[in-house]
Amino acid sequence: MKSFIAFLLVAFSIIFAGCTTEDGPANTASGEPPKPVPVTVSQVSSADAAEKIATGEVQFVDVRTPAEYSAGHAKGAINIPLGSLMDEYKKISKDKPVYLICESGRRSTEAGIFLQANGYTDVHSIIGGTPAWKADGRPIQEQ
Repeated sequence: MKSFIAFLLVAFSIIFAGCTTEDGPANTASGEPPKPVPVTVSQVSSADAAEKIATGEVQFVDVRTPAEYSAGHAKGAINIPLGSLMDEYKKISKDKPVYLICESGRRSTEAGIFLQANGYTDVHSIIGGTPAWKADGRPIQEQ
């Protein structure tokens, strides 16, 4: 149920983000149309993500469930499950790029859309998620 509620809130965030503008409402006096807020999340390969993560200058977040995370996760990733993101997203700084990973790329993209709707501008989802990370020989940590 908690996941469903989180999904609905992400969906509403997408809808409302698409209805807002960067510069506020349209200037009806000048007739300028409003500028839409981008709601696409950068999709990156595990190789590109690993290169950026290795610098230590980015944030790496696994949005899978705690059980999935405990079974094995990308080394260095912190766990903030998608279902908890609305309550915990402020733990993620807006001042550093955010790299998101999940099991397939779907939840990390949803999380990225939610973060963008809340003012994060440098957000990336890892294509293929944790299985792609593992298949590419990237380090995995088990708890």
